[in-house]
Amino acid sequence: PADGYTLLMDAHSASSLMAAAIADLPFDWQKRTWIGRLCLDPVFYAVKSDSKWKTLADIAAAAKKNPQEFTWGCGGAGGISTISLSTFLLAAGVSLSGTKRVVFTGGAPALTALAGGHIEFAAQQASEVQSLASAGKIRLIATTLEKRSEDFPEVPTTKEAGFPQVTITGWQGISGPPGLPEHIVNVWVKTLKDAASDPEFLDRAKKVGKVISVLGPEAMKSMVMKQYEEYLYVLTQVGLRK
Repeated sequence: PADGYTLLMDAHSASSLMAAAIADLPFDWQKRTWIGRLCLDPVFYAVKSDSKWKTLADIAAAAKKNPQEFTWGCGGAGGISTISLSTFLLAAGVSLSGTKRVVFTGGAPALTALAGGHIEFAAQQASEVQSLASAGKIRLIATTLEKRSEDFPEVPTTKEAGFPQVTITGWQGISGPPGLPEHIVNVWVKTLKDAASDPEFLDRAKKVGKVISVLGPEAMKSMVMKQYEEYLYVLTQVGLRK
C-alpha cells in the first residue's frame, strides 16, 4: 500500500544497473515513487600491492600492448565492478574481447584473487576494498569520486588520472510504491536530511566507506535515468545485456 510504511531500500543494483543488465524484467522498474538518495559508495580501482602498475595510464598502456595477457576480475557479470572496469577499459581504447575477464561470485572473492596475484586488475566499492587496502594487500590507484576520499587521500580521482568520463559510483537511498502521496514523500525526504546531519549516523556511514550526498525526488530520478543510459551503453558494448 502507498502509505509510507512499506519502502524500498533503493540502490543502483535495484534500479539503473538491474534494468540495464536485464532486458526482459518481469515488472516495470520505473514504476515507483522516487524519494531520495542518501549516500554514495564510490568505486576504487585496485592492483596487487606489489604491482608494477602505479596509475590508470600504466594499466591502459599494458592492456593495449598485450590484451591477451591482461587479466581482470569482476564480481558478477552485471555488477558494478563489471560496469566500472568496462567503462574504464573502453575509455582507454582497450578491446575487451581480447582480454581475460574472470567473473567471480562477488566482490570479496575478486579482491581476494587480486591480493593473491591470480588476477591483475579489479574495481570494487569503498566498503569492499577498505580492509585489504588498509592491510596493504592491495593498492588503490584511483577512485570515481569527484574529489579524493577522506579515508584514502593519497588516491587520485579518475579525473585527476586522466579519465574524467569514468564516474561510475554506487549509491543508496529509498523509494516507495507508485502513487505515494506528496506529503508522505516530504516526510521521508526530511528524515533523510536529518540522518545526513546526525553525528552518530555520519560516524557509522564513514566506517563503511559511505559518502553522504542527499538528493531529493526529482534529482534522484534524473540521476538514475542518466546512469541507466550509461550502463545500457556499456553493457551492450561488452555483450553483457541479457
